[in-house]
Amino acid sequence: MPLPLAPIGQPLIVKKLLAEEKYRRRFQDLGIAAGAQVVLLSVTGGSVIVQVCASRLALDRDMAMKIVV
Repeated sequence: MPLPLAPIGQPLIVKKLLAEEKYRRRFQDLGIAAGAQVVLLSVTGGSVIVQVCASRLALDRDMAMKIVV
């Protein structure tokens, strides 16, 4: 399921990135890659906040929809 539709507050495993190659590389630089554990913290309007390792990241909802968990 796409990341913004996942349950909030539960650990999730990234299964696939559906983004173009340049965005996939950027996600990987931020620690979001297949097999990575993330926690969805908030979905408000057009923003999605996720925790990756010890960092919190704000993503555009459209880009977050390309992360399959």
